[in-house]
Amino acid sequence: MTIAYSVWNDDGISTRSETVKALPWRKVVKTKGFTKGGSLLISLSGSGGTAVCSVTVDHDTPKTSTASGPSAAASCSGF
Repeated sequence: MTIAYSVWNDDGISTRSETVKALPWRKVVKTKGFTKGGSLLISLSGSGGTAVCSVTVDHDTPKTSTASGPSAAASCSGF
């Protein structure tokens, strides 16, 4: 599966993607700058399954999303 995430910092938006073979996956990202926010997209290939994402920023309520099926994609944004 591929996990792509973006975050804002002083230099603009930074986007990365990672191919993950084992779940659950967890990543801690620290940013600095005036603007907060970003997005997380989890997409499944092949026969699919269930994709769940959850993002917590500064101990706020997590933003979550779930998607199921072939080529399912779950997206968390607006944080």
